[in-house]
Amino acid sequence: AYYLDREELLSYLLRPLLKEGRSFYAILWLICLLSAFLSSLITNDASCVLLTPLILQEHKRQRRSKHEYLPLLLAIATSSNIGSAATVMGNPQNAYIAAKQGLNLAQTFLSLFPAAMIGLVINTSLLYLYTFLFYLRRPTQAETTPLLPVLSTLIQEQPPKRSRRVKIFFWSSIILLLSLSIVLLCVPHDVSSFDIGLVPVGCASVLMLIDGVVNKESSSRVVRHIDWGVILLFCGLFVWLGGFKKTNLPKVVFLALKEAMNIQKLGGVLVFTLFIIVGSNLLSNVPMVVLIVDYIGCLPGVLAEGEGHSQEYTVVTSLLLAWVSTIAGNFTLFGSVANLIVAEKAKQHINYTFGFFSYLFFGLVSTFVVLFVGLPI
Repeated sequence: AYYLDREELLSYLLRPLLKEGRSFYAILWLICLLSAFLSSLITNDASCVLLTPLILQEHKRQRRSKHEYLPLLLAIATSSNIGSAATVMGNPQNAYIAAKQGLNLAQTFLSLFPAAMIGLVINTSLLYLYTFLFYLRRPTQAETTPLLPVLSTLIQEQPPKRSRRVKIFFWSSIILLLSLSIVLLCVPHDVSSFDIGLVPVGCASVLMLIDGVVNKESSSRVVRHIDWGVILLFCGLFVWLGGFKKTNLPKVVFLALKEAMNIQKLGGVLVFTLFIIVGSNLLSNVPMVVLIVDYIGCLPGVLAEGEGHSQEYTVVTSLLLAWVSTIAGNFTLFGSVANLIVAEKAKQHINYTFGFFSYLFFGLVSTFVVLFVGLPI
């Protein structure tokens, strides 16, 4: 994420999105697409950390209407969650489920990408309707001021001075390593078993080494730009999670409801879905997945006769858990850490309060429509 920003690759993508004369509705659609695409590659949390300040600062610089802030923030947060559902590296809960249940990128992508794309179209359409009805009249030319020529970067740091050839080589290294990580994550679990968390860590380490050799840049710069607030949030989350899991309460509740959650029956799928929605918004979706992923193999529909049949339904249940827990994160502001990151960055960079009820009013409708349209897919 640091290198994408430092090398101004994101700025190249954002400049045409926010160019002069473009209507807010066109910008909204393009931001939804970019947020979803980026989150599927570098996780929804990293996508929100990068995009939120860049988009809001440029929006403020153009002196556009403040009424556009809420739709913009909703677009970034909800689209990043939906887009992240399509890949195993799109969000922490997908990666955790993949590691526990042996899913790979290709398997997850082929199963969840169609639902994620349809969900993105639905979510963006609902956002258009929400914006038009409650926040904006159709913008006129008088409301738009010219775009400044240079889009500032989040880290306020210029790329190192080097020749065009070296610059192209380093850009190619970023793209190559990102592609390599995708290929490695596509390797089936039964062909080669390894911790998928090592893939991004390994690629990032190689990229830092290349940066040091080619650009003569110290890796300490990367460390200085780590968002320690987000890391501290996750650390606190997992410390609390470890203590809560030891109470055995999650297991007791799950086993008490398991007879009603037969995934081979429509009623059982609906009960399982509602259980995940409630849990994801009480605990946040990552903790919810961590607490129950070990128990999904004991659900009635999964414990079918025949090893192959049981394995098939374990995969289906794992994918169902990944889809529901991710989209459930759009229900409330607390449903996903990505939502909290967007709220925190909005407060930090433009002093805008992204409130719980402002989010809930749109998130409730979007979550249920996207979730239940995507379930049959």
